Amino acid sequence: MNTICKDSSANSNALNVRLAALVGQAVRGITDKINTRHQQRIDRDAFKQLLKLDSDMLKDIGVSRDEVVYASQLPISEDAAAYLSEVSRKSKE
Repeated sequence: MNTICKDSSANSNALNVRLAALVGQAVRGITDKINTRHQQRIDRDAFKQLLKLDSDMLKDIGVSRDEVVYASQLPISEDAAAYLSEVSRKSKE
């Protein structure tokens, strides 16, 4: 009977260790998503500063006001700066 209790206890401990690892992974995943979304918001707010530039300055950068407005309305999960960078690169070709 003592052997059965030891086996049961060992299985329970192994299960607890595995469960703790899974919970840790879930918490890290959620934390990473929150941090990523927070950084995306900061980046998007900084990006919107382009809307304050006049049309000539935007033209010097290689983008139009309409392109900046469009990029600023992209979903937060999309990189508006990468979109504008590509538009600017193409306008300089």
